Amino acid sequence: MKKFVLTLSLVFSSAISVAQEAVEEIEPIYPMPPVCRELSGSVKLAFQIDEAGEAKNIKVVKAETEIFNRAAIKTLSKYRFKKGTYVVGDTYNKVLDFKPKHKCQRNA
Repeated sequence: MKKFVLTLSLVFSSAISVAQEAVEEIEPIYPMPPVCRELSGSVKLAFQIDEAGEAKNIKVVKAETEIFNRAAIKTLSKYRFKKGTYVVGDTYNKVLDFKPKHKCQRNA
């Protein structure tokens, strides 16, 4: 009688075990029109990282207001990620917060 050994291997998503690390993070640039309205908000983005460590296929997942969407995508496109801290082709998420830094100067 022959004995068979059953080997069970578990495969986990690499996104669980590898956290992307930005080598170069850019602070979001607050769009000029809402400055006088003193709006703030967050934009959650989904993206992939290519072989060069650049964010690609950036899409807005959730936004408190659409006015910051373009600035959020532009900001994340400038990020650079450290090799070995991400898996090419996996999807990652990032939340960017927009808050006015200066009070609006209105002409009196």
